[in-house]
Amino acid sequence: MKLLLTIICFSIILCGCSKASVISDPYTVEGVEYVALGNEDIAVDHGFDGMARSKLEFTNNKVVVNPSYYDHHEIKRGDIIYYDIPPEAIVDEFQQKEEIIRVIAIEGERISIKKGQIYVDGSRLNTFYGKLLAYGMDKKQYSKVDHPGCDPQCQKSVNDYFGTDMEEIIVPAGYIFVLGDNSLRSIGSLNFGPLSKSLVKGKVLGYLKEK
Repeated sequence: MKLLLTIICFSIILCGCSKASVISDPYTVEGVEYVALGNEDIAVDHGFDGMARSKLEFTNNKVVVNPSYYDHHEIKRGDIIYYDIPPEAIVDEFQQKEEIIRVIAIEGERISIKKGQIYVDGSRLNTFYGKLLAYGMDKKQYSKVDHPGCDPQCQKSVNDYFGTDMEEIIVPAGYIFVLGDNSLRSIGSLNFGPLSKSLVKGKVLGYLKEK
């Protein structure tokens, strides 16, 4: 009887630990809405694929940005922001100077990546943007698709990307950790580290709804 009670208690503890080891985001949706341009909003032409998932989201679209949103709201995980790329990450005069990207962790949080899976404060980020994907595909899905323009060296780079490891860091005060949904093609915190909030130019609300 004592052995049975011990097993039951141990199972309860394991279940509790399992639940505690996952962070979810029930508020951020994967789809992109069409929104009208508000009085304080700006329309931005976005021609890059750093946020592209299976439907090539945010590629060659006009997006609506609210520049004053964060004057009245805190930056949250899951937000898509419009920001200035840090000068040290700009390699030449032809590179874009601004980009849109997703917030993964906020100041004070611990973040790490293990084999492409993102962890926040030691817990697995269990959401559609919680692991490194390429155009919405994981390694297994990506390997089933033909990529005629990707030579062996390119394929190695892609495989390395899916297996990315990053040692745990603490996001400093005044900074956020950001990644594109298609991080393989975006410029984010894997390139330049945590992003200063002073470089955030506004919140992306969605695609521009044409009149």
